Amino acid sequence: MDDFAVDEYTPNDLADIFKYRSDARVNRFYSIVPKSIEELGGYLEKHIIKFGTCPGYSLFIIRKYGDVIGDIGINCWGYQSKICGIGYAIRPESQRKGYAYNSLRIFINELFRRYEKKRIQATLNPENTPSMKLLEKLEFKKEGNLREVEYENGIWKDEAIYGLLNEEWNKNSISKFST
Repeated sequence: MDDFAVDEYTPNDLADIFKYRSDARVNRFYSIVPKSIEELGGYLEKHIIKFGTCPGYSLFIIRKYGDVIGDIGINCWGYQSKICGIGYAIRPESQRKGYAYNSLRIFINELFRRYEKKRIQATLNPENTPSMKLLEKLEFKKEGNLREVEYENGIWKDEAIYGLLNEEWNKNSISKFST
């Protein structure tokens, strides 16, 4: 695997994030698509908090040789902020090369082991087959569909929900690799 890292977002990453987040190949399954760098920057400034200041939303950047190739968003809530929702995006030229899988595997391992989270979940468009396969490879379980929870272009859409529990992660083989 090439040299890659995951670190917390800073405003210096904004232009790079906008390049792939505004790309139709990346955002076709998102209900909120940034129209400008300023719009994305305003959204991130309003919503992001420093990780560990839960409950709240934090953003982490996936880098390959220092270049931004994707991001992982995390939102924590619930009893003692032990439940997390995750989302992710990878720029098109870096997709299907293992960066999302390896970054998420390390990230999930940290959430469960270091931060003692109870549950991690992800919701996604039921037509987003690559993302579903990624979650299943990470041993998430599909728990069902949330009916008409996303509003996009005048249409209410369903979302699939996937979940992974700490005790499941600690039993599975992919969590055994060092981080």
